[in-house]
Amino acid sequence: MNWWTIPGPYSELFRLYADSCVYPSDRAGWDAVLSMEALRGMAASGCREKKFEMRFRNGLFGFEWHEACLSLLTDARGEPDRVLLLSRNVNELRRTEIVEAAVRAEYDYVDGIETARLIRACVGPQVTIITDFGL
Repeated sequence: MNWWTIPGPYSELFRLYADSCVYPSDRAGWDAVLSMEALRGMAASGCREKKFEMRFRNGLFGFEWHEACLSLLTDARGEPDRVLLLSRNVNELRRTEIVEAAVRAEYDYVDGIETARLIRACVGPQVTIITDFGL
């Protein structure tokens, strides 16, 4: 008998964790990766590792980002018999990416102005610089 055909503890833990810890908007993603059906498909396809991101509930901030790795571990015969799920909080990384995206357009504009000034300073005012910056 294969582990993924046994009802019980995993299904109960999966449902409990999903209901209490997974951010509601990410529940479909949780189900798609960690449901018993998804694990069966992963085992049948020969895939042994998946990486994904999702949000977990956080009472203080509403949610926190996690980067996760799901591994199907095998027995001595090479048959999957265990599931290992590791995750780490990546809030700081997500926050940095959000801030970077927010200031990128403004930075590109300022950088373009400075580049145009440097070119004029080196080559002279007779140079026509075509930009999207209105210079």
